[in-house]
Amino acid sequence: MNSFSYTINADSSAMCGTQNSDWSSVVTAQTTTGLPDYDQAFIIYPNPAKNVVIIQYVVNNEYFSGGIQVCDVYGKTVVETFHETSLPETHIDVSGLAAGLYFVRIATDRGLVTKPFVKR
Repeated sequence: MNSFSYTINADSSAMCGTQNSDWSSVVTAQTTTGLPDYDQAFIIYPNPAKNVVIIQYVVNNEYFSGGIQVCDVYGKTVVETFHETSLPETHIDVSGLAAGLYFVRIATDRGLVTKPFVKR
């Protein structure tokens, strides 16, 4: 879990001279999923892809539950597969897809990770 703290001060000096508000009290916000860091755990290549997209796992597989979907830009699932946890990467056949932008959606124990790729 990541935690962020900040204070706020309004500065209207550009419009009205030198008028500043008092600083607010400290506000703390926390992310609950940790996905921004975990998003870096997966590498998608080649991008653009012609026939195969490879998903490589660069962290311990303990967080990976195995479900993988390829979705089009409308969110429709066009390919669905399951990953064997003993393998460091998964190859997905995209040769039958039309050229365009797609998204790989990876189900993990921490939530979903979505990565874009282009099919050429």
